[in-house]
Amino acid sequence: MKVNIAIHVNEGQVFYVPSGYLHHIEHLKKISTTDLIIGFSHELSEAFNFSTAFSAMSSSVLGNTIQLPAAEWKNVIRQDEQTIIGQMKNIRSVVPPALILPEGSVKTASKTCWSILENMSISFLCISRTSMREPHWHPETAEIGYVIDGYARLTILAPNSSHRLNTFELKNDDVYFVPRAYPHYIENMEDVEVQILLFFDQAIVNDISYQSSFLAYSREVLAASFKCDSTQLPNIPFNRQNLFVKRVNPDAK
Repeated sequence: MKVNIAIHVNEGQVFYVPSGYLHHIEHLKKISTTDLIIGFSHELSEAFNFSTAFSAMSSSVLGNTIQLPAAEWKNVIRQDEQTIIGQMKNIRSVVPPALILPEGSVKTASKTCWSILENMSISFLCISRTSMREPHWHPETAEIGYVIDGYARLTILAPNSSHRLNTFELKNDDVYFVPRAYPHYIENMEDVEVQILLFFDQAIVNDISYQSSFLAYSREVLAASFKCDSTQLPNIPFNRQNLFVKRVNPDAK
């Protein structure tokens, strides 16, 4: 069954196009330009557009396809390439879940709100001034981040015996990558909010935080791991929504 769907996408909205779906996007304003941030579920994305896909076929094949003389395609298959991006059914009726805290917020478009999503999800991360996204890792997904606004510091733990920390300074329009299951955290380094668009290669993104990891074990096990007395371990309050924390210390490094 052939179904054509046309929607309007405004600033701040997200759209999704399943693999192999034919789609296009039009700029409807009479002035200015439209900037789009595009994420893919594979590091080597591939695409076909009308001009190349049709030009690859002979005029005879195309003529046979629509049951008209081959000459009908003489000028058509030489046209310039078209811009192809996407569309999503009922996008305006979907309200992604949001976690809003004084230290930061995150709004996620995932399979929980868009059943059509299979291989990726997108999050809009905001970190308030003097705050940070606590150390954590994603067991089953890599992370690509695009900094929309603000100045932040990203720290990633390398998985080797040296326990080397890799630190990167992030500013507007920077892009970063965190491999799957690598521990990392992001700090806001200025007095303005940091805004980051996150892309993941899984429909549902799970994370394991340092706080929850610490609280998952008995104090006896932790004392043995850190080679200290159990009375020396800090008493950590448990808060399942504590994705963001205040930078109460001068430097979180």
